[in-house]
Parts: sequence; C-alpha cells; structure tokens
Amino acid sequence: LVASAPRPGLVVRRAGTPALVGRETEMRFLLARLEHAVAGRGHVVAIAGEPGIGKSRLLVEFRALACDRAHWVDVRCWSHLAAVPYAAVVDLVRQLCGIDEGDDAARVEAKLAAAAQPLGLAPAQASALLELSGFLDERRADLMTPEARKQDVLSAVRVLACAAARRRPLVLAFEDVHWMDATSAECAAALIDVLAGEAML
Repeated sequence: LVASAPRPGLVVRRAGTPALVGRETEMRFLLARLEHAVAGRGHVVAIAGEPGIGKSRLLVEFRALACDRAHWVDVRCWSHLAAVPYAAVVDLVRQLCGIDEGDDAARVEAKLAAAAQPLGLAPAQASALLELSGFLDERRADLMTPEARKQDVLSAVRVLACAAARRRPLVLAFEDVHWMDATSAECAAALIDVLAGEAML
C-alpha cells in the first residue's frame, strides 16, 4: 500500500474528530482490497493527489478499520534520506522483526530468524540484513559485489514480508514515496512481484 500514513503508536482519531465525509467510495474500495488480501490475493493501492485533499485522513480511517484484520506496518520516507541506500528498507526490516536500537548482533540475528518463520532465511540473506543493521562481516563484504548484496537484501525482504503475511495478513503503508531511495524502491518493486499469492496489501 503506497500512501501517506500515521506513524506507529499514534492515536488513530482524536476525541471530537468529525466522521470522515465524502470518501465512502474510496473507503469501500480500500476495504474490498483488504478483503482480497486477507483471502490471500494481495494488491497494491496508491493514494495520490494534491496536498490537503484528505489522503492522510482517509488512511487514518482505513487503518482504524483494518487493524483488527491485519498487522499494519508504517514506513516513512524522508527527504534527507532520499539519497541514502536502503533507508526505507532498514525501517521496514526493523519493524517486521521488532529490532531495537540497543540490540547486539546476536539479538538481531535471533529476531531475524524468528521473523522469517515459517519460511526461513538463507545464510547469505541473514548476513545481508545483519549488515544493514550495522553488523558488518568484513570477510563476507570483501567477497560480495554491490549487486550480489542487493539481491540478497531484496530476496530477504521478500521472505520477511511473506512470512509475516502467512502468520497474519499484512498491510505495508509507505508514506511520502517520492522521497524513497532508489534501492528501497527496488525492494518495494520486488514485493509487488509476489503480492498476488500472499495475504498482503
């Protein structure tokens, strides 16, 4: 799901916020796509338009309805990180795996392995994600080309997302995708390739 979205942990609706008006058609569309995803027929939905037309509000209301049916993950793209490779991917992996800032390499590795169930990560995939988390294997790094490393990351992200979707339907909400770095955009495209058969939106 490519759109604007609230960050994790924020209150979905403030007290006294009026009901969403005039977006019934859009909401029905989103809920129908969610039903398809829950049934294992994934979709990509783009919410686009001029600033101030209510994109974020629509997504807030959709999230409130979707969270009982699916696990929701927000990934925000920032202008100052637009040229930083894998910036959005690092955020996505941290959220899918529950990785915290203070986790050491062993803890991160354990969380990656747990999040990959029931599918599992190949050693090269796990190593690539450990590197993204700041734990560089210098011996492996010397042997890997940037393209090979990228392919390991792309395939590992697919594993994590598909594994999460098989445990519970998954909604991935990317905010401000015009600021997404190029390698993260490739990862997002790689996810689109497997959506059709997964419980993912």
